[in-house]
Amino acid sequence: MVRGTRTVLIESGTASLDLFDLYGEPLPIPEARLLVARNGDRFDLGRGIVLEAIESPGHAPHHLCFFERSERILFCGDAVGNHGTSVDTPLTVPPRFDLETGLETLRRLKALEPRHLAFTHFGLATPAVPILEDYEARLVAWFDRLREMLARMPPDSVVADVLAEPQYAGMTSVDRMAVEMCVRGGLLSLIADDS
Repeated sequence: MVRGTRTVLIESGTASLDLFDLYGEPLPIPEARLLVARNGDRFDLGRGIVLEAIESPGHAPHHLCFFERSERILFCGDAVGNHGTSVDTPLTVPPRFDLETGLETLRRLKALEPRHLAFTHFGLATPAVPILEDYEARLVAWFDRLREMLARMPPDSVVADVLAEPQYAGMTSVDRMAVEMCVRGGLLSLIADDS
């Protein structure tokens, strides 16, 4: 197993959010098949399709997006959250979400002037720039809300209060786990900032 995947979840206080039972244990990829991508690296896929790696920390320090310039498609990974899913919280998952870095990433992604966003969770969306702007506003509002709640109650109560809200009542257990991870990740980020 990759060092830390389960351990990081446990160390970050999210052991109850174990999705390994759902997806299975991650298996290592042979090192000879790995290519480390860095900001600015370009990958020619043929037929005029070139992907450029775009460093996009915030969601996680190692996160990369990929930009295809000819069609202006930004493969945004988790840097821009979800699209078209029932989980409407920003993807502020533990253990390493950083708000300021995430906001700076969104500003850099907007500067690329993408036409389309290709979401990992899930699908292709347009127009890209308004979606990026909306996510930026949602991130700020999400952290303002978590900060206000954390000022008046302990972290576990914040999680319970968010999950008790009507929009989360009919969700599947997997979607509720995703919301809980996002709440806990946001709280961990705020607590780390205050340390």
